[in-house]
Amino acid sequence: MEEMTDEEMTREEMQRFLNLWHCEGHSELKAYRDLMEIIGIAFPGRPQGDEEDVDDADENAK
Repeated sequence: MEEMTDEEMTREEMQRFLNLWHCEGHSELKAYRDLMEIIGIAFPGRPQGDEEDVDDADENAK
């Protein structure tokens, strides 16, 4: 995924992104993590790029 430069993502754009990920069958957690990667933020204590495959982890938990 490409990190945004020279502009900010609006609330409406973020919502469209989450709606699209939902329609494509991604988990909520996967969608949030992908959105965080796009806008260049990370959860404290977790290095960026240190993700497991969240969709696979969610499927295994079911």
